[in-house]
Amino acid sequence: MRGFVGLVPGLLRLQRLGLRLFVLVWRSGVHVRSVRWHVWTTADLARQRGGESCGDCGGLVVSRAKNILDVTVTVTVLAVCVVILNEAWQARHMDTVAAAAPAGAPAGPRVGDHVPALAGLSLAASPQTLVVALQSGCHFCSESMAFYRTLQQTRHRSVRLVVVMPDTAATAQKYMQDNGLAPDAIVTADLAELQVTGTPTLLLANAAGVIEQIWRGKLPPEREKTVLAAISGP
Repeated sequence: MRGFVGLVPGLLRLQRLGLRLFVLVWRSGVHVRSVRWHVWTTADLARQRGGESCGDCGGLVVSRAKNILDVTVTVTVLAVCVVILNEAWQARHMDTVAAAAPAGAPAGPRVGDHVPALAGLSLAASPQTLVVALQSGCHFCSESMAFYRTLQQTRHRSVRLVVVMPDTAATAQKYMQDNGLAPDAIVTADLAELQVTGTPTLLLANAAGVIEQIWRGKLPPEREKTVLAAISGP
């Protein structure tokens, strides 16, 4: 349902583009018909006077008008595709964020908030801690594992990597092993205690526990770069 709602703006844009395309085609059609009428009249007069006609020139004019119309239609179709793909991506991303959120749940942590206290989660141990909220069975989490392994390898030595999962300790440990991820700590807790409403979610917090940055859902390459930059150190 959320995906359909996310597509509504794209469909409205598509409707407006369709109306513009209809007007454009109608106007172009009138123009082409008027050009063809003009060419026929010139050729007819030329035949009546026994002179040479400009039929080839008229054909070029009509061909040029047709090419302009074809290019316009092609560009419009491409623009519609871009709008639909963009809206579909936004809808998919929002579904990812809210997948685990129960009805009436809070919007989740915000920049400037303090990370809730969890048993086994120590933020004062390092200048920065990247808290990664995951859960087994979340395919967006699994699809992001290659990126998380990159984070693990490229992070600054002052940044700790802590994974929080709602699964049992044994399940969480196996999930890390199966995906080749070795965080500094694995904390098992209900994600509601962390105020996280969907997985995956990344929280970058300082030693005082204040959230400095947040990333939600499976990230596109541009957003992945912002995470890498944030944990690369001073």
